[in-house]
Amino acid sequence: MRLFLRVRKIFGVAPFEHSSEHWKSQRQTAIIVFFLTYWLIYQIIFTFHGSDLILIREWISNPINELLILLTVIFSLYHGELGLQVIVEDYISTTQTQRNIMFMIRLLRLLLMTSVIISLIYLRL
Repeated sequence: MRLFLRVRKIFGVAPFEHSSEHWKSQRQTAIIVFFLTYWLIYQIIFTFHGSDLILIREWISNPINELLILLTVIFSLYHGELGLQVIVEDYISTTQTQRNIMFMIRLLRLLLMTSVIISLIYLRL
């Protein structure tokens, strides 16, 4: 059940987190983003050195690489939303304004996630 709630939060269909749950999510996503970003930077430095566009496109079309790229984007955007939520809660005084800004941030995150998914599907064609 907790895994289902975690997936709902990542995809933006759960309520905003508060207090210790928010703190845990920030730390967990920071660790995940660290390893995924390390993998991506390693791939860019050592795999793409001297590659042309066709080889890079083939590399992205590999299902494992595609999945890891997608996870990197999803967790990075989610981690960013968690950080922005802290900033909004600290510096915006009214609750309604906080909620409106958080919904705009969540909408932006979902639009960016959707565009990445569509781009990866387009690259497979």
